[in-house]
Amino acid sequence: NPITISATTGSTEYPSTKTFTVSNAQGAVTVASADTNVATVAYNSGTVTMTPQKGDGSTVKITVTAAGGDNYNSGSKSYTLTVNPGTISVSATDKSKTYDGGALNCSISVTSPTGATVKYSTDGKTYSTTVPTVTNVKDSTTIYYQVTKTNYTTNTGSFKCTVSKATNTLTLNATSGTIVYPNTGTFTITNAQGSVTV
Repeated sequence: NPITISATTGSTEYPSTKTFTVSNAQGAVTVASADTNVATVAYNSGTVTMTPQKGDGSTVKITVTAAGGDNYNSGSKSYTLTVNPGTISVSATDKSKTYDGGALNCSISVTSPTGATVKYSTDGKTYSTTVPTVTNVKDSTTIYYQVTKTNYTTNTGSFKCTVSKATNTLTLNATSGTIVYPNTGTFTITNAQGSVTV
């Protein structure tokens, strides 16, 4: 049987499918996966489509068989597929604001896949699903993250979450005036932030 296939090995990243083509097959064509827990297969019009079921670096043998007929014996070819872990994509940028008394949310967003678990840490050692916040300037810090999902490579990284000092709102009720000796003069100070010296 002169059956041929376009490739004998290949790899894909979970959950992307992978294909190869079958040519010159004499007789009905059937395809089989040696382990459907790794990948399932389907055959249509000369194309074998392999669909990963897990992404842990496993390999699986795909066998293509042509049944033959009156003039041809049956024949088969095999293809070895490796399924690598998928990629987790995130958007993680430095976050900042000017102090206003409110909390700055220090979170990231996962662009793919859905359903991933995000954990955060402020020391790079202890992680929690609680999203950290920064309110005061002194609390500005580096945020570490871990994003995990079965069949995907864990995505790790860090970004800065910073609150900067606000403009001091100190105001005077007057900026100039005249007094006659020996009288005193006064003006008032409002909205001063921190200790006041004159």
